[in-house]
Amino acid sequence: MSSPSSPLSETVRTQANQWWVRLHSGHARQSDAQDFQQWLEHSPEHRAAWRDLNVTMDTVTPGLRAARHLLPEWQAPVVQPLFGARRAFLGGAFAASALAAVAVVHPPWGLWPSFTEMTSDFRTGVGEQREIQLGQAVAIQMNTQTCINRRDTAQGAGIELVEGEVEIHVLDGAASHLQVQAGPGSMQALQAQFNVRYTGRNVTVTCLQGQVVVQANQTVTLQAGQQTVYDYERIQAVQRPNLDQVSSWRRGYLAFEGQALSEVVEELNRYRPGKIVVYSDSLKSRPVYLSLSISDMDLALDMLRAMSGIRVQELAGGIALLRQA
Repeated sequence: MSSPSSPLSETVRTQANQWWVRLHSGHARQSDAQDFQQWLEHSPEHRAAWRDLNVTMDTVTPGLRAARHLLPEWQAPVVQPLFGARRAFLGGAFAASALAAVAVVHPPWGLWPSFTEMTSDFRTGVGEQREIQLGQAVAIQMNTQTCINRRDTAQGAGIELVEGEVEIHVLDGAASHLQVQAGPGSMQALQAQFNVRYTGRNVTVTCLQGQVVVQANQTVTLQAGQQTVYDYERIQAVQRPNLDQVSSWRRGYLAFEGQALSEVVEELNRYRPGKIVVYSDSLKSRPVYLSLSISDMDLALDMLRAMSGIRVQELAGGIALLRQA
């Protein structure tokens, strides 16, 4: 049993986050109160994780208020509350508000798992990477903030990439094609290695070894060293990307070679808690050249601060604004 001073495991922290969402969802019942109390009393580590989470929530609230006018996506929509009455719970009252429901689906800055994450078969948190195996023939490397569901078919193993990025290796000796669903398209591969990234509207598929058949609005077969991008409207022409940059996260670092600052910040936000916001429009298209170890993401703001013409204003909760100096 862990002592309160021992480092808290990621599993226990995740459980605390899930309890926070559950207790603030507006659907909590007396049975939930009893289950939570049992979880809390299970070990000192559970109680320490719960204390830490509440401190974090108290700390981040001022940052949420300060950035709300800059980040309209985190403003609660004008909808009716799920329930109007207040209910007594754990000796206090929890208001069943629409904001709580929104927070479950779109948690601010990844402070706790979203509903999609909690219901996925496999997932990684902010800055986390992990490897999973599907039988003996498929190895999947999951990048940060990635969610996967099993989608096996009669034709063989299959997965759905709900969001995030993976590198998949279908090993020699695989008896059937691996089926991969991502957004509006799918992939099939046999004895191949390929990278799939689905972090917005677009899905990017890069073949590293072997060949991958991509089916979206049309069918494209990628050979080693080729890449295509598709969305709900079209699939782009095959191109040859910088493979070192595509797979840099597998080697533990991020590399940017002339990308716009807005794109760089979007990527950095996937690896660190909180939110970096480019406040000055004049900075968004500025090209950025830097390489950063994923294990040293605390240096990200220092590296941005070292660039001429950029001023970094840090707020509570890991929020940072980039302004024209």
